[in-house]
Amino acid sequence: MNNVQRIFLPESVRPLFLFFLCWLWAPVGLSADNAKDQMVYSEIMPLAHKSLLLDIGRAGNVLVAVGERGHVLISEDSGKSWKQAAQVPTRATLTAVYGVGKNIWAVGHDTTIIHSGDGGTTWEVQFSDPAREAPLLDVYFSDAHTGYAIGAYGAYLTTADGGQTWHDGVLVDDDDFHLNAIIPLQADGLFIVAEGGTAYRSDDAGLTWKRLHLPYSGSMFGALYLSERIITFGLRGHVFASSDNGETWETLLSPVSSSLFGGTILGANSAVLVGANGTILVLKGNQFTSQGQPLGGEDLSAVLAVTSQRLIITGEGGIHLLKLTADVNKATVTNSEQTENADNG
Repeated sequence: MNNVQRIFLPESVRPLFLFFLCWLWAPVGLSADNAKDQMVYSEIMPLAHKSLLLDIGRAGNVLVAVGERGHVLISEDSGKSWKQAAQVPTRATLTAVYGVGKNIWAVGHDTTIIHSGDGGTTWEVQFSDPAREAPLLDVYFSDAHTGYAIGAYGAYLTTADGGQTWHDGVLVDDDDFHLNAIIPLQADGLFIVAEGGTAYRSDDAGLTWKRLHLPYSGSMFGALYLSERIITFGLRGHVFASSDNGETWETLLSPVSSSLFGGTILGANSAVLVGANGTILVLKGNQFTSQGQPLGGEDLSAVLAVTSQRLIITGEGGIHLLKLTADVNKATVTNSEQTENADNG
């Protein structure tokens, strides 16, 4: 057990942080044993696309956004319109989503893992354990069979059969850090960012892990593998880069002190990061350009690049479509077309 002092944050950075690392507002979920007998479905809400959404991902030709109350939204037109998925068998807050072909996995509170094998039309519960009182915070699949789900207090679940069975694992003995995000590296490499200035790397597809240390004792909430560098970002706007798979780190000076929660790769050497207080940053090389607050002070949780100039961002106010100018170094962000919830009938 690690004697880590888990910090209390000022109000300006707390809202989304609480949804990532706490579960005070999470509804009661289902245990794996009685899920079929006591199924509770997410409610269809006309304004679900404007509710709190925590992650967005791609699965084949569809985009998938997930968030509070088990909301799952699907877009088949690159984000121009959205339809809330029906018969999603959970009301737990969903924190992360990942797709491989038509297979989609989403994870969240109550240690919940749900799956769709048909691009988001139908869903099943693969795993749920409310008694743990530990939300899952991210999920990654290297193919349709091999997957990893991570979360609070060192939760580390793996599957080799597409999620039909999930197995508990341990990254490093006696570590119980909150594990916030997982990304693939080259070959069989995997990388996880955590709290307490800690990260982990596996060079053998998750069989063994090495603890790494960042030059900052706070939490990192996300990471990208960009141009053979790991870029990790998190609390109070801290951003670090590593060219040797996390052995050493370089500080990238961001122009903000707001926490950063999500990121997406734009091109060979550029990315967009989003976070608290409406923060949107473009990173090119080691240089940042702040995009102001085109969405006001709304906390932003995730971002996905549809093209090198079109972004979809999720957060407290739901789904937003934004457009960058052609020159990323001098990019400005403007509101794009209105995103509407499609007919659920």
